[in-house]
Amino acid sequence: MTNLNPVYKPIVTCLFFGLSFLHLRNTALAGTQKDTIIVAISADTKNLLQGNKVIINFAICNKTKQAIKIPNFFYFGLGNDPYADIVLELQKKEDSVFVPFPPKEDYLPTYREIALIELKKDAGKTGYCDIAFFYSRKIPSGYYRIRFLFKLSKYNKINNLSSNWLEFDIGKIL
Repeated sequence: MTNLNPVYKPIVTCLFFGLSFLHLRNTALAGTQKDTIIVAISADTKNLLQGNKVIINFAICNKTKQAIKIPNFFYFGLGNDPYADIVLELQKKEDSVFVPFPPKEDYLPTYREIALIELKKDAGKTGYCDIAFFYSRKIPSGYYRIRFLFKLSKYNKINNLSSNWLEFDIGKIL
């Protein structure tokens, strides 16, 4: 989203939230949207692969009655990364079963300073993550699914939230 012309960014953000909410309305969250925090991920299947990057978009929307604290810039991580604000869970389909896809062997969590902002009622935030970064830019061809765990309990007295599973196909080795 940062590469967009500033004129188009609000339009794309609204479209992303609108499409995410339409999708969520037709799922099990339909009855709980009034007083909850909604998290969702998506990908543009036509532009999923951008060079040696795999871009996954995310959105978080506060539908509660009070503001919540979130990082101004989310830090992504894997597994039990204590510094991550969003943890990625990638699985590869093998023999009709999804199994965890291992991260690169030299993955080390890195501490970063966090600046918090308030996400007020009915406000949202969007962004994206290049998941190939966590796998040394080597994700073999195959069918995958991913979800993001938003670690909101780090900054609020609320539970962590998982996004929807997003399935996608990588037709070539990155």
